[in-house]
Amino acid sequence: MRSRELLLAVRDMLTEAMNEYPFPSPCGHSEDLEVFMHGLPDEQGRRTYPFVCIRWVSGELDESAEIYAGAECKEELAIVLGVYAPKNQEQAGLILAELLDWTRAVLRRNRIVGGKFELILPLKSSIPDPEKQWIEYHMATIFPEYQYAIPSTPI
Repeated sequence: MRSRELLLAVRDMLTEAMNEYPFPSPCGHSEDLEVFMHGLPDEQGRRTYPFVCIRWVSGELDESAEIYAGAECKEELAIVLGVYAPKNQEQAGLILAELLDWTRAVLRRNRIVGGKFELILPLKSSIPDPEKQWIEYHMATIFPEYQYAIPSTPI
């Protein structure tokens, strides 16, 4: 249940932070930035963008860790960012870069989420293959990794 707890804690933290983010629309006014879990709504399109989507990627449980009296756990998430900018590739790339910087800054400021999950640095980011994504819809992914301890339980 801790993976679920981590996903919900990161979603809540990003949702709260994104409420403060003045996302620029291609028309010059601010748009709402929505935070989704695991996927986008069935009815996608321009109304879905801009978005942040949080997904679980991988995890690791290490009972041999001597730091903790129990097990050390690591969970990697994928935070997918999506923007829409119909004007040109340059506009889309710049808006995506701004959202990427903002999101990474939010993650760094909130290194502990849910009272127990600690962000591990460095913070990796990437974009999909440029040949498949250089259109007016641009995406990038941040891969935050969190660590936490599970207390030992008697066998």
